[in-house]
Order: sequence, then C-alpha cells, then structure tokens
Amino acid sequence: RDQLPDPKIEAVEGTGTVPAYRGIAYVVFEDLDVTRFGNRVPQFSFEVFRAAQGPGTQDVSDLRSGVRGVAMIPGTGEYALATTPVHYSDGLGRNISANVHSPSGGTDFAVSLRALREELPNCGSVSLVVSWFGGDLRCGECEVRPKVEDAARDGQGMPWTAGGIARAAAAQVVRKDDRPVYGGTPADASVVEAIAAIRAGGQEVMFCPFLLMEQLEGNGLADPWSGAADQPVL
Repeated sequence: RDQLPDPKIEAVEGTGTVPAYRGIAYVVFEDLDVTRFGNRVPQFSFEVFRAAQGPGTQDVSDLRSGVRGVAMIPGTGEYALATTPVHYSDGLGRNISANVHSPSGGTDFAVSLRALREELPNCGSVSLVVSWFGGDLRCGECEVRPKVEDAARDGQGMPWTAGGIARAAAAQVVRKDDRPVYGGTPADASVVEAIAAIRAGGQEVMFCPFLLMEQLEGNGLADPWSGAADQPVL
C-alpha cells in the first residue's frame, strides 16, 4: 500500500513514468557481476512470505513471530553440524567440500542457523537431532552404532570420531546402487560446534539422539510384529 516506485528503475526510465507495483513483490538487480556465473545470467529462486490478512488476524501471531522452537534435521551427515569448513581429499590437488555448499562461503550449518534467526526471530530453542543406526526391530537383537558414509576417506580439518569410535573402526552405512542410503553419523566434534553456535546466539539447545533403521529388501530378519521372514525395508 505504501510501496513507492523503485529509485533505480525511476532513474533510468524517468521520474513519474514508473509504476509503484503496489501489492507486488519484485526484485531489482543493479550492476550484477555475472563473472562468477560464467558470464551468464544465473537462475534465481525466491520465497515470498505474506502474513494472514483480514478481520481478527491482528490478534493472532503469524508463523514468523509465533514459532518458539524448532527441530534441526535431518540429523545425518558426518560434518553437517560443523561450523568449521571440512573437505575430503579426492586425489592430488583435488578436494571435495563436505559441508560448504552455498554461495555465501559459510558452512551449511552456519548458513542454516543464520536463516533460522532471520526468519524466525522469536525462536528460543533448538532440538539438535543426531542420528545413530540400528539394524534390527527386535530390541534384544538390535545393535545401535554410529556409522560413516565411506570408511576410506576422512575429513581434512576434523577427523571423524563418534562415541569414541574412529573412522577406521566404524561400520559403513548400508548402500544401495553403490551409494549410502543415509548420511553418516555427525562427528562428535561437529555436534560440539553446533551446540556452541546455537548457544552463542542466545538460544537454548536440546540434544536429541535419533535412531535410524537401515534394513534393506531381503534382509532375512524376522519381523517381530507380523512374523514375516523379512523386516520392513528401512
């Protein structure tokens, strides 16, 4: 309702010749350097939020201000919770980032935490989900263990350990089509970093251990609920 014409567009098109586009969310790019995008205009995606409108909504908090706590998932990924950049060596002179995948250059967890605080400013607590793995629905037979995605390569800058188990001694997450079906258990050091980062922003932390099952098809494990010869997949 109070939106004015964009000053950049107006400077180009002339004063008084540009509509205000009231009621419309739009984006204006000024002097965008496309060098890092291969001198091509990249694809952009945006999320537009609009609070509920109409009678009575003024007495109801919107989602942005009403959320007081969240669960940080998925709870897998060997270095997904680290605030320190970690990479895997992929041969001479080649590295693969384990936890930096955004243009900002920050770690995935740091970027997510910043977005959380910007988009949900009243969120005061975070349930930090950390997954270990179980392989049997029968409680007496189930072993609960931390697992890695690949036992052959370790993170540079943060060697993986969880529950006192180093990578060389850890089991690998089960694989399908030669790929792990889950990310690995977050390294203990990454969990410590995540807790420190959350608390540094004034939020409370609840450590939430989570158990993922990894039975594949034809597992040969008796189902305690149905009596079937195989337990349900995953």
